[in-house]
Amino acid sequence: MISQWCDTWKLNIQTEKCEAINFSNFKQMPSSHLKLYDQNIPWTSNIKILGLIFSANLSFKQHFLHLKKATIKRLNALKAIAANSWGTRTTHLLQIVNATIRSKLEYGCHVFITSSKSEILTTEILYRTALRFATGLPKWTPIPILLKEAGQISLSLRIRMLAERFFLKNLSLGEISPLFHYLRPLTSRLRLRKPVPLSIRLSEQINKLGMEINFLIPPHPPLQKQEKIRFYLDTLPFQTKTYSNSIVQTLFNEYKNLYWKYKIIIATDASKSNENCSIASKNFTTGVTKAGSVSNYNSIFTSEALAILIAINNLINDNQHYVLLSDSLSVLKALQCSNIHSKSIIKLLGHEIYKIIGNIQSIEFVWTPGHAGITGNEYVDSLARKAPSSLISQWISHKDLLLSMKNNIQEEAKNEWKNSKYYHEFNFLSNNRSPNFSFQSQG
Repeated sequence: MISQWCDTWKLNIQTEKCEAINFSNFKQMPSSHLKLYDQNIPWTSNIKILGLIFSANLSFKQHFLHLKKATIKRLNALKAIAANSWGTRTTHLLQIVNATIRSKLEYGCHVFITSSKSEILTTEILYRTALRFATGLPKWTPIPILLKEAGQISLSLRIRMLAERFFLKNLSLGEISPLFHYLRPLTSRLRLRKPVPLSIRLSEQINKLGMEINFLIPPHPPLQKQEKIRFYLDTLPFQTKTYSNSIVQTLFNEYKNLYWKYKIIIATDASKSNENCSIASKNFTTGVTKAGSVSNYNSIFTSEALAILIAINNLINDNQHYVLLSDSLSVLKALQCSNIHSKSIIKLLGHEIYKIIGNIQSIEFVWTPGHAGITGNEYVDSLARKAPSSLISQWISHKDLLLSMKNNIQEEAKNEWKNSKYYHEFNFLSNNRSPNFSFQSQG
């Protein structure tokens, strides 16, 4: 059957490179014989796929052994260029470690994250050894001091963060991702002998943040150009910050009375503080106002976009010409240049605009300078600051949530240092180097 399918689609398979594996807890190899193009396919207990070695019993012991052998070779090369008298600078050595050793150790971590702690510890020890070579610290240097001197966090924290990042991204893709249904959060933690699946770990982590997966912004196609949609970001006379507030107000009022006299004007704004994140929208023709809070994990960019979204969904009802005012130039530019790579909130906003575009005459998105005394903007700005604490929108961007998770990892690393017995004696290391919290994409 496989050979027929390959012939139909003009695919060529190198049978001498093929192997078969049966994922099972049984140690005995299957007795059946597999053939492809009349050649026997041998059974194996370990198979390498995209750089990861999978074992028949679903453990990654062989993968970690392979990692250890490959990393030792790189450690020997690192040791050769880290001589005290003539070797490379510590800063450059740390960059080499992160680029050539750490990246290899954490590759595929979203797959082997459920491995035992002892196996994960293997990669941790190799990474610490590389840091000792790079910094020149002796073997007996305590681990907290080593990490602080190198300006790094433990590899186990990085592996956890990268795995959570990968799966959260797949959750945000919804039905598009083949992992979506597998990663749906479970209602209760199962009592398992083996390590807890990442789907449960991720669910617990998100529950700690006080949010639900259901409100991650789903994927949508980008907004296509429409004749009814126009953007005015820098061409109108009042769209400048070089003039005084009184001149900007005068220019705005003159333009409004001249060109928007028979159009419905809507203004939106967002306000974010450490304790709260709120948005507000107002239709100045009908007097309808919408204000409330959004998730505090959202950035000010996402909040400004959500304010426009609330206005689109609730303040545009009639077949009229609309003018929507916003002081967020970045959101309006992102909406104007919407494409497949745009942020999820911009594509969601474009999707909602596309839904209402057939029921209105036109809509103009106009940027207005913030805090310039323009009546509409100042009113919704004040409204957003005083908005009630009740949620008006529960949407949250997965990128904003990832940033919150990253901040939690950062706090966890700081607490590990502060709670160590070396903190008070070696407190001067706190300002030695800033920890490296950069996380590269894993798929």
